[in-house]
Amino acid sequence: MCYPSVALTVFKFDSYTEFLNGFLKSAPANGRGLRLRWANAMGIHSAYLTKVLKGDANISVDQAVKLSSELNFDFLEKEYFIALVNLGRAGCHESQSYFRFIVEKLQRESLELSNKFEGDLVKGNFDQSKYFASWYYSAIHLLCGVVELRGPQDVVNFLNLPIEDSEEALQFLFESNLIEKVNGKFKATKNRIHLDKSSPNLAKKLQNFRLKAIEAFQVQSKMAKGIHYSSTIAVSKENAKKIRHVLTEAISSVHSLVECESAEEIQIMNLDFFSVFESAQR
Repeated sequence: MCYPSVALTVFKFDSYTEFLNGFLKSAPANGRGLRLRWANAMGIHSAYLTKVLKGDANISVDQAVKLSSELNFDFLEKEYFIALVNLGRAGCHESQSYFRFIVEKLQRESLELSNKFEGDLVKGNFDQSKYFASWYYSAIHLLCGVVELRGPQDVVNFLNLPIEDSEEALQFLFESNLIEKVNGKFKATKNRIHLDKSSPNLAKKLQNFRLKAIEAFQVQSKMAKGIHYSSTIAVSKENAKKIRHVLTEAISSVHSLVECESAEEIQIMNLDFFSVFESAQR
């Protein structure tokens, strides 16, 4: 069943009834007709669903599975929704603690960007440590998907790199199956790269592009180009969790815009959100 676009993610909620009510409120016409569709999907009377939405009753696990399918949830969303239902149904403190642990574990999984943006595996011998040793390897990689590059001199013209670095980078990317040559022009292949938190190359990648951001700020600040923002904020743990969800969804939204074939330029986006207290612990 096709649903209207609703900018709402189940992972923002700690209660399945709060999510369902929020979904209805966010949907066009306050979700008119959705209650009946949900009730039919679960095989229950609409009056009983009304009691559930008011917090006076709970749906069963079987009904939760049917409703999550009706809502077109992916596997992780379905798993989380069912965990919320189990949490809502839990009677004793031990059961509540167990399902709360499951809910929080699944929330953390949902925030792992590697679960959202998995690219195709790079074939052949690929030296990730070299790829992330300098910012320009990934920049040239992307450049091959944006403009027509015939050789190293084109890289020099776009990125102002020494010709030797441009030649070496193109050769490395070609041998790594990240770019190919078609009709005399370098083109990016469909292979993509994403580093998870366990990768030893992640720190180098973060460092490279943050240094590039500082360089861009010094050049662009007088021309009012780019967005450069940094702030230290004091928030509750609950609101910190909400902010992390907002930022993760924002990254997802940006990611959905970079797949188009009509790209015209390369932009760098750096985003950090972390606890000062946790980072101070060693």
